[in-house]
This record gives sequence, structure tokens and C-alpha cells, in this order.
Amino acid sequence: MANRMAAQIWVGGQLSANQVEELCGAIDTEGVSLEWGEGPFRPKTPRNLLRASVEYGDGRALRLCDDQASWGEFADLEAFLQEHAIPYTRHGESGDGYNGEIVEYRPPADPVSMPVDANGNPTVDVDAMRRVDKALKAVLQQLNVGAVYKAEVRLKKARKYLRKHLPPKVPPLPSLEIEGHQPTEENHG
Repeated sequence: MANRMAAQIWVGGQLSANQVEELCGAIDTEGVSLEWGEGPFRPKTPRNLLRASVEYGDGRALRLCDDQASWGEFADLEAFLQEHAIPYTRHGESGDGYNGEIVEYRPPADPVSMPVDANGNPTVDVDAMRRVDKALKAVLQQLNVGAVYKAEVRLKKARKYLRKHLPPKVPPLPSLEIEGHQPTEENHG
């Protein structure tokens, strides 16, 4: 049996007219809402999607949520979005001994998953950061004795190790737009 945790997803990007009907079906099948505790959102048209969009970053996004999402994910909806190269950001909250996560999907790159604390802030691997700290300490020791080349080599290794443990930088979620449809001023949020 799946654990149930709160989750929300913001969908953005340029949708073709052909994708709208399928996206509406995927949203309906997932059973997500526009607000916590509300009934399912059942869009049928581009206008339904645009009216439900909310301000997000420098644009607009369709925000969907479920306070009882299986494992804090929207497995079917996310699979649909990835299959159709539609960008999204999902935040699954922690619960029942499981860490929360933020998943950023910006096609054509693979989704990037980051563990988060209870406040939704990304967390880091403390052991990995201690290893970086130790490597930087060794760099300083090399510099103190004038071994600049050795310090440079160690510094490059430390930076490479640090980058290995950091998620890739993800561009902002592009604003939701639907081909042939203008945003409406009568939005949900």
C-alpha cells in the first residue's frame, strides 16, 4: 500500500492545441485539485486551463495539488508531461519517515530531484560537504607552504567533487501558454 503525502505540481511551457485535450484527460485521471481539500479539477478546454493558472515566477503556471498523493507524486500525470515534453515543478512533502522532494523537469533534460526539509528547502549530504571541507583545508595548507600547483590540483578535485553532489542548475519554469489562446484576466489565483 502506498503512503499518502501532500504534493503540488506547477505545469508551464508552450502547449500545442493537440496537447490540451490529452492534458485535460491526464489531469482528470490523476484526480488533482486547484486548492487543498477541494474536489477534483476537471478541465475540458484551453480556457479552463488558462483560467485556472496562477502567477508563478515571471509568468503563469497551472498549479495542481493533492493532500493524499501516492508517495507525494503524481506518477501518471508526470509520465504524461515527460512523454509530451511539458515542463513542470513538483513538490512532494515529507511524511511517514520519507523525505520530501522537489522535482524539476525542463525538457529535453531528465527530471532533477532534490531532497527537501519540512519547509521545502533543498538539503545537502552532510558527509559529502564534510569531505569538501576537508579537501579545502588541505588546499589552504598547501597554499600556506607555497605549494601553489599542488593547491590548485586539490582545489580542482574538491570543486569537481562538490559539483558531483550538487544538482544541476535548472532554468525557471516557463510560463504556461497555449497555442492560439490568449491568457485570460479571470484567473483562478
